[in-house]
Amino acid sequence: KNQYYDPPCHYSTPSKTAMSSENPFISPLGKLALSLGASSESSSSPSDTIPPQLSQRRKICIVTLLRIIDNILDDPDQLNPKLRKIKVSNPAFHKRCGQWDGSIDYLLQCGFCMKGINQTTSSTSSSSSSRHLRLDEDDRDMLLYGRDMLVQFAVLTLGVDEKTLPKC
Repeated sequence: KNQYYDPPCHYSTPSKTAMSSENPFISPLGKLALSLGASSESSSSPSDTIPPQLSQRRKICIVTLLRIIDNILDDPDQLNPKLRKIKVSNPAFHKRCGQWDGSIDYLLQCGFCMKGINQTTSSTSSSSSSRHLRLDEDDRDMLLYGRDMLVQFAVLTLGVDEKTLPKC
């Protein structure tokens, strides 16, 4: 267990800070912030000043990404392979988070790989129904770190109330 950080759940996380230059999630989450309409004022404004539709859109995207990660973490023996494969063209995935630039890049950083025809990392191109994201090997530390960064990003950048996010 990491001696510097006591996570709020039963998993351990690597000891990296959100502002570290080594943080691999800065670029995907930066793209996601722009795509979801975050501005530099978002972190200083109370969440109730954000238009409800924008607030809901942000929360749905973050909660969807968190659930993807949490489902994998809750299945360490890889008993359910469906948890580790996401069709990029799936309408529900696309509507909830796949349409936002940075969301697919975030999952790629968590360890997913793009498989199928037209292997591009752009989250806006879903031209091929055979394209999918697949997590072949679980790196629990990276998944936990990515989860932690996503929660921090949601709270600090998007103004999402942490109490409304799923716990791991």
